[in-house]
Amino acid sequence: MPGKRGALLDPRSREYHWVATAIQAVAEASGQKSRWNKRVYFELSGLEGAASPDGGMSVSDATVLHPLRRAYAGEQLTDSDLSQLRDALVTLTHESLHLCHELQNADGAVQLSAAELALEEGLAENWAQQNVHQVIHAMDLAGKHPTLLTQKPVDAYPALQSATTTLVDGVDTLSGRQHEEVVRRLQAAKATERFGVIADLVIEGRYGGTGDRPELRAQLERTLQEKFAPVLTVERDGSLDADAQKQRGSEISALAVAELDQVLTSPHSRSPAQQPQAVEQTWEQQILAWQKEQTQQAAAREPQVGSVEHLQKFLAQGQPHREDSGQVAQLPGTPADPRHLIARRNPGRAVD
Repeated sequence: MPGKRGALLDPRSREYHWVATAIQAVAEASGQKSRWNKRVYFELSGLEGAASPDGGMSVSDATVLHPLRRAYAGEQLTDSDLSQLRDALVTLTHESLHLCHELQNADGAVQLSAAELALEEGLAENWAQQNVHQVIHAMDLAGKHPTLLTQKPVDAYPALQSATTTLVDGVDTLSGRQHEEVVRRLQAAKATERFGVIADLVIEGRYGGTGDRPELRAQLERTLQEKFAPVLTVERDGSLDADAQKQRGSEISALAVAELDQVLTSPHSRSPAQQPQAVEQTWEQQILAWQKEQTQQAAAREPQVGSVEHLQKFLAQGQPHREDSGQVAQLPGTPADPRHLIARRNPGRAVD
């Protein structure tokens, strides 16, 4: 569903100042330059917020600005109120991060493939859930409402988030890189080039270089695009609840990583000077091992009171959804689906 901009917020208003503070805090925390054009609009479509290709941001008055007004008015907020407030702040964090990402292709247009859109949203939501505390502190809300920091996250994209986490963990394993480094490299890359970055990382981890393997790089990128894209269909499936979406998203991503490893270990991927390397596990055994590891990691990441790190769950719990800007390239066999990317929809709203 496309976003619909309403009137501009007055730059002298407190509401404008709140949004501007969040955008600045995200740029500083991410270490990336924001594309924000200093314009903030009311969002009229029913979505919670949107970040547009031209650098503008729109926010819902009802679900983003109203909870903030109540928070700053000093009202006594219930747990439900605080959950809504945190979700409003995650919206600002999520959309502000989109404004820090390069989404345009070589022609300057925003046209992401299904896989690229899925990864962009998964990265943005996971980062927003992990780093919303930065915005809470920047907006001086932690002192006013201390328990805001311990509210449980409500994730916008269950399938995309779990799929992205599984993908990053798989790249960690194949490349020998730390999780944080892989995320940083992906965040810094253009949205249209991230699967190429993954290919570079795993080739370097396996063979020590990428320059002499352009065909392998292209094959790995094609494989990932094809195998990761179906998670977007799962996210849009209104018949699945959040837990089912998380599980299916993680399964699809694990299969994509296994396929990646299979391409890497195939005889055609090696240079003539290299001897075949022993494969310790079959493809199916690797899937079972990853699934066991996922279960263990999920159990180890149970929330701790007062902790912010618990927001980065392997398979986070959640319900609401955000949407992303420009045009989304079609899934195989489906017509093109133009949409206003980078927009957040309300809890329980299905992906259009």
